[in-house]
Amino acid sequence: MIVTKSRMGMSLFRGTIATALAYLFSELGIGSIGARPKGLIVFGLVVAGGSGKSTSALLLATELAKQTDVAVIDADPNTPIAKWAERGGSMENLTVHTADQRNSLMDAIEEIQTQSSILIIDTEGVADLRAAQAISMSDFVVVPSQGTALDQDNAANAIRLIKEQEKVSRREIPHAVLFTRVSAAIRSRGMKAAEQQLEKSGIPTFNTRIIEREAFKAMFAFNKPLGALNSRDVSGLDNAQMNAMSLCIEMVHKLTTGSSTPQEEVA
Repeated sequence: MIVTKSRMGMSLFRGTIATALAYLFSELGIGSIGARPKGLIVFGLVVAGGSGKSTSALLLATELAKQTDVAVIDADPNTPIAKWAERGGSMENLTVHTADQRNSLMDAIEEIQTQSSILIIDTEGVADLRAAQAISMSDFVVVPSQGTALDQDNAANAIRLIKEQEKVSRREIPHAVLFTRVSAAIRSRGMKAAEQQLEKSGIPTFNTRIIEREAFKAMFAFNKPLGALNSRDVSGLDNAQMNAMSLCIEMVHKLTTGSSTPQEEVA
């Protein structure tokens, strides 16, 4: 896929994404908004804080909500996504819930997953019981990482927890590392080393990288989804939208096939 920065290119890209998502959603058994497939989808985002975990969760939620019903369980004690919603962040077909530390996350998942086609869980980012609960019920686990040595250690801990839950649940739990806050200008040696180490270890990764962009920060600053931001107030909005849409289509593709989407990375 060749992506241009022109307005026509952006329109064609959006049309291609919409067509591809419609097909992939049909493969998942998810039709139009309001559909209730028997097999509901649960995402778990498990990693240490500060690596773009909540931003990635919100990007996925708001992009997927353009196609179908989406619910988010904000299980992070800081409740960044819940605060985003409370402060005016809203979108048709998107609901945000909090998971009280005193209550079982599994109970919250079981209750809320009947209300939406897709459920995204933004966990605290520590390898605890609640993270294990989210993983055990997930159809896919996203492990965000900035590619630093510390993040790689945290990602390794998340992968180990996933493997433990695979043994407990006696099923494979699809997962992949998502590189976040990546520089648009240079590919650092640390990032290259991280990619090589993951490949050597046989750990899958997303082709899409979440680039460090002002627009992603602006979602929380203005309490709006990416598509509602104004290009006069936020620079690089078109590129940010293409980046988010690429993540969305690759995520859905992974859910349908368990493999990476062969696409050109959008910077």
